[in-house]
Amino acid sequence: MIESKIVHLIFAVVALTHLMYTSGQTEKIEPAQVTTVELTDTVLVADTMRFGVNLGDDNYWDNILTKKRGKGNQEGGWQLNFEGTTYRQCHFGPTQDEYGALSYFVEPDWWIDLMREHGYYTILSGPAKGTTGKIAGISIIEKEPWGNLLYFEFDKPVAPNPDINGGLLVEAFRLEDGQLIPPDPYYPGFWTSENNEIAIGDVPPGSFGHAALNLKGSTDPDSTDEYEEKRAYIHLSTHYQKHGETNGTWRIHFWAKAQNGTPTLVLAADTATWQSQIVEGLTSEWKKFEETMVISGVPEPDEQNEPRLFFKLEATDGDVLIDDIELWMEGDENPTAFRDDTIEALREFNPGVLRYNQMGGSTIDNTIAPRLQSHSYSSRGPQVATYGPYENHEQHSYSLHEMYELCEYLGCEPWYCLPGTLHPWTLHPETLHQDELANFIEYLGAPADIGYGKKRAEMGHPQPWTEVFEHIHIEFGNEAWNAGGPYQCGGYNGPDYWKDLIEVGKSSPYYTPNILFHTGGQEGWPGLNETILQNAPNADRFAVAPYIIQSLDHCDIGLLDTDEKLFRWVFAMPIRRSLDPRGSMYQNYQLARAANIELSVYEINHHITEGDAPPEPRNRIVTSIGGGINVINTMLLMLKEHGIRTQCFYQLNQHHFNAAAGEVRLWGAALNMRNGHERYRPTFLASAIANKVIGGDLVETVHSGFEPTFDATGYFEEDEECPAPPNPPPPPETVSDIPAIWSYGFVDSDNRGLILINLDVSESHLVEVRFEGTVAYEEATSWLLSADAITDNNEFEVGEPQVTVTEEMLADFASGAQVILPPHSMRVIKWGISRSLGDVSGDGNVTAFDASRVLSHVVGLITLSGEALRVADVSGNGAVTAYDAVLILQFSVGLIDSFPADKTQHISAYRAATRQLDLTLQDEKTRQIFIPVQIDEANGVLAYDLSLSYNPDILEIQEVRQIHPDDLLEYQADAGELKITLVRAEPLQGRSTEMIIVGVLHSRRRQPVSLTLNRVELNEGTIPVKVRVLEEQSNYRR
Repeated sequence: MIESKIVHLIFAVVALTHLMYTSGQTEKIEPAQVTTVELTDTVLVADTMRFGVNLGDDNYWDNILTKKRGKGNQEGGWQLNFEGTTYRQCHFGPTQDEYGALSYFVEPDWWIDLMREHGYYTILSGPAKGTTGKIAGISIIEKEPWGNLLYFEFDKPVAPNPDINGGLLVEAFRLEDGQLIPPDPYYPGFWTSENNEIAIGDVPPGSFGHAALNLKGSTDPDSTDEYEEKRAYIHLSTHYQKHGETNGTWRIHFWAKAQNGTPTLVLAADTATWQSQIVEGLTSEWKKFEETMVISGVPEPDEQNEPRLFFKLEATDGDVLIDDIELWMEGDENPTAFRDDTIEALREFNPGVLRYNQMGGSTIDNTIAPRLQSHSYSSRGPQVATYGPYENHEQHSYSLHEMYELCEYLGCEPWYCLPGTLHPWTLHPETLHQDELANFIEYLGAPADIGYGKKRAEMGHPQPWTEVFEHIHIEFGNEAWNAGGPYQCGGYNGPDYWKDLIEVGKSSPYYTPNILFHTGGQEGWPGLNETILQNAPNADRFAVAPYIIQSLDHCDIGLLDTDEKLFRWVFAMPIRRSLDPRGSMYQNYQLARAANIELSVYEINHHITEGDAPPEPRNRIVTSIGGGINVINTMLLMLKEHGIRTQCFYQLNQHHFNAAAGEVRLWGAALNMRNGHERYRPTFLASAIANKVIGGDLVETVHSGFEPTFDATGYFEEDEECPAPPNPPPPPETVSDIPAIWSYGFVDSDNRGLILINLDVSESHLVEVRFEGTVAYEEATSWLLSADAITDNNEFEVGEPQVTVTEEMLADFASGAQVILPPHSMRVIKWGISRSLGDVSGDGNVTAFDASRVLSHVVGLITLSGEALRVADVSGNGAVTAYDAVLILQFSVGLIDSFPADKTQHISAYRAATRQLDLTLQDEKTRQIFIPVQIDEANGVLAYDLSLSYNPDILEIQEVRQIHPDDLLEYQADAGELKITLVRAEPLQGRSTEMIIVGVLHSRRRQPVSLTLNRVELNEGTIPVKVRVLEEQSNYRR
């Protein structure tokens, strides 16, 4: 039984006289069945962040993310430079002795040969950590109880490590090998003709690297007649028309030269039929070609066809060298590397953070660099066939720098995983990449003229990233704990390594505290996580991936034989995991608290890829509205219960995953991002509407009145054994009294937000919302995620989307308003709270700080808007001026007890005789100029507003000094205009010097100094004024 966190109170019957918002619901709900949800001011989690999303890779068969797709040598991408490969892995094993180290991971023969000949090692932990050298040999040793293990032989004796699982980084750099996609075994000769070669040492002038593609049109193996035209080609795939418009103007840029024979180079496009054009001007010297092709023949998809556009570069009757290919379609207007469709989908999601994961193999330089200045990388021994130029090694879909630019454009935080195979120390020069993490911190925070700060500036961003983002998230690799498949050897979470990397980062002179280092572990293995936490006590976050339901098998299906039973179990699984002491997230939170570190979520979604159940029930869960509200409720629950502020859904785009049981509709949330054809799964829609209110502080919500609950029966332990038939299944567990209604409240300055989720699989519920304060403009906005059936989804095959978001304005909204929650639904409500007049800062008080905010607005240092702008106009005349600051200042010290705007009419403070304001130009025998501003009679003058123009090529304004210490003064000098505002609470008497303007001449040469008074107002213009500009004796002619 789960202990409900809801406060139980005796609640009287509520008469249905309250304002009720039904969103089209017509069923009758009895008055006694009202649940009251009260939004309090008790902060549970401060400074929350909108939920994030993993951006994922860029693949031609799915939603395309970037303007120039970066998976260059794979599947004929849009940016190709044919460069070589960095090979890096992290190993660990049971022993490291004086002469070498054992690894649990036996690699294929090609990898062993590569490291024997070209490999270097670095010891990552233990007494010899930091030792580096050439790998002297590799052998396979049988050692019980593990069987065959790799043994790396060092080139010199080292101090042995007495502990098990010591880390070892091994690497080889084959950057001059080149890289070309190998022949596709499923479509031989499709992507590239089999006679093509990599050419080394002949590249365009100024080009990055060493390699180019040789289109061997002189040796066509398919040509059997000596008179038949010989040809060689490479295909460049764009994307499916379904996912993005391909009809339009395309740009194809590349370098080329004739290498052998008298070749003709043709650029062709496959729409419904091939269209082509000859590339003119090919010579024996490298030349850059900038071709244009207008495409108009790509049809829309139908039930039989899903068309996509291909381009092809083809050489005939000779060899042509090709390098640095770029391909893109005109029309995208945003300034980033990403397509407008991607930008608009992300704006709809509105993430607080964007994450991109990578394992090991790459380098810092490669991660930062643009695609045509980067190379391939690999940490995947068993997943590829060989090393060298004709293998499909990894490449970054887009660079870290490009994703940072995207995050800046969207206003979210970046979480681009660094390679999991980095060097913490200065190493052997042949490794080529020394002080990697120190260089990266320099890239983040150094000025534009220093080291890697200069690299950042050369890529178009002189401002340090540390000044752009509220937080920058750093993680080393992805799932270093995972020894399976492509994750194997992609990182190391053992002793010393992460701790040393973080120490290097935090010791940099360019480190700032908004750089957050995440270490990570496996959500379902708290015991391992405890060790990892101890290994890196200097981390800022500990990241886990609390995927929901790893496995579905025949024991589950036999027990959960209705949708109601199935989804109650689905809902209960993550709730139990967080609230029951047996749950892994409950335990991870306790471990994090003991280590004084905050948890983060690097990935979350349903998983359901294991077990023997067929695909249909899996997909019934992951694609449905039931699945959508389950994921978002899990994320909100972990925010409330575990304080996890940084959470990233996995992931933006991917239609399905090929699991052992068949096609499972994971992991993507966006089915289609094409403009005019947008289609999102319920997980996307739920996250998007939650992000409309997440921000500021998560506050306690208190439930009272009717509290519906449900029970769930099933198997809740992920390691529960399901015996094969005819053996009986194990006894199930029942989780009782799970609340059906969940609520999450947010307070962000004047804004209030409430998320209500109904996990009841069959019944609607009426909720009364209560809170303190008056609603601004007496209205709220509501977003309702709902569907007729809990299994409804938005997959392509259902036709029109079944799961929708209904947005509506709730007029006359106030505390006590009632809303209906349909079954299996989610409602988000957002409203503002009216501030008191003068409370410009929104902190609930009227102080001198509010007056200073008004002054800053008046001179243009800040811009007030919305409720802050409304309450700043305390005079009630429709404008915000320095006189409003005077009134606020008087109110804060008790000289007045109300504002003129409270009386709905403008009341002038004084109606006085005309005053004379004197500006006297003075200078000493230097280039400095002093301009005192004096008034002949200060009585009744509380506010000054001045605007002066000057020539900034001659005069620089250094400061404006106030004379009287109790005055408030703000000024701004910009582009030849000086704005000054000064206020005081109580007037002075008689003649007074009010301020001094201090400037400096740019040159000692005699030259005129011209000052033009554009505007001067005393007390919001209610006191007439005339101005005299006086000159005193000066060495300068004015």
